[in-house]
Amino acid sequence: MSGLSFLIPAGLLALLSLPLIYHFHLRSPTPKTTRVPSLRFWQVSAPRPTEEPRFRRPPLSLDLLLHLGIAALLALALARPVTTAFA
Repeated sequence: MSGLSFLIPAGLLALLSLPLIYHFHLRSPTPKTTRVPSLRFWQVSAPRPTEEPRFRRPPLSLDLLLHLGIAALLALALARPVTTAFA
């Protein structure tokens, strides 16, 4: 019988970190402050309310993919996979 099994299947619980990482990438950064020299420019500088949702899909960046990949590899390493194909 050949196949893949895990010595510590509870290590796969670390895969629950993947949605958390994705959630942290969902958060939009805080808006930067803009200094204006006079109050008459305040209306121009003030952000107008939009209908855009606060949470939007993050772009598939290298940073997001690296974080997800490293977390997945660590979860698999914690589960200690073994194979019986070479026995």
